Formats: sequence, structure tokens, C-alpha cells
Amino acid sequence: MHNEKDRLRVFDRSAIAQFYDETRSGYLQMRAYIRMLDYLRLLVLEYLQME
Repeated sequence: MHNEKDRLRVFDRSAIAQFYDETRSGYLQMRAYIRMLDYLRLLVLEYLQME
């Protein structure tokens, strides 16, 4: 069983940290994208109200 842990590297702290960093990076990019879309939505609404 110890060999399975070494092969899977699921229990390796560095593998978990790397996964967290990659996931966090993707999350931050997605959050920035959603904020930009929300900003553009508000600009369109404001433009439509001006007409």
C-alpha cells in the first residue's frame, strides 16, 4: 500500500500545494473575467438608458 501512495502522489504535500495553486490561479482569472462581464453589462444598461 505504501507503494501505491508513492505512485499516486495524492498524499504528497507538494502535489496538493501545486494543485491548490493551479486551482486558485484559475479561480482568480475566472473571477476577474466575471467582474469584467458585469462591468460591461452595467455599461450597456447605462447606454441604453441614455437613449
